Amino acid sequence: MSWRSIVVAVLDRLLRDDENQRKLLMTIQDDYINLKAKVSANSSALQSAEQVMDQLKASVDALNAQIASGQPVTSEQLQALSDQLTNDDNGLAASIVKNTPVEPPSDTPAPAPAPAPTASTDPGAPAAAE
Repeated sequence: MSWRSIVVAVLDRLLRDDENQRKLLMTIQDDYINLKAKVSANSSALQSAEQVMDQLKASVDALNAQIASGQPVTSEQLQALSDQLTNDDNGLAASIVKNTPVEPPSDTPAPAPAPAPTASTDPGAPAAAE
């Protein structure tokens, strides 16, 4: 084997290795971008949930302060709180749906359930009468 063929073989291998590394880096970069998008979506949903909880707490605290000051809570105030909860619930649900990526269904079938134990496989089972 000549030195020229050795050099060509080494260069060819280096080029293939470089191409494989480039493909690997592109895959890692794509995975990073996808993961970053998922984190962003989850953060948006969490922020929406925190905002709803803060608003709910403020409303309940206001009603508690009103009761503590001796002023009765009216049915209109309770209805307004109920309406707020309904609106917040619907808004939060929509935000979660909007910001939750849907994973494609897996091609892997679900595992088959384990067979029910029988007297021959269950040592705690009573012996069959003969």
